[in-house]
Amino acid sequence: MTLIFRFVTGVVLFAVLFVVFYIGSLVVGGGMAGVHLAAESGAQTYQGGYDIGREAGEKFAAAHGRTILMFSFIGSFVVAFGSAFSNFFPWCRSRT
Repeated sequence: MTLIFRFVTGVVLFAVLFVVFYIGSLVVGGGMAGVHLAAESGAQTYQGGYDIGREAGEKFAAAHGRTILMFSFIGSFVVAFGSAFSNFFPWCRSRT
């Protein structure tokens, strides 16, 4: 029964962590690329800087999306099942 609890916990954690890692990495990377390019271009208005930054973020996601997807998948798998099988959660501990 403990093995089932651990497996279900790992699957649920994997799904949640994958979404968090993937979207978080794209947001941070795209934001950094956008801010860097908008600062370099010397945009004079908020809208001009926003447009430049948005385009840079889209280019970042297109260029690095597959790599981020792969590392998010691997990272969330390791963290999810590592924590599920390491007795971290009370319902995953053996009862004997």
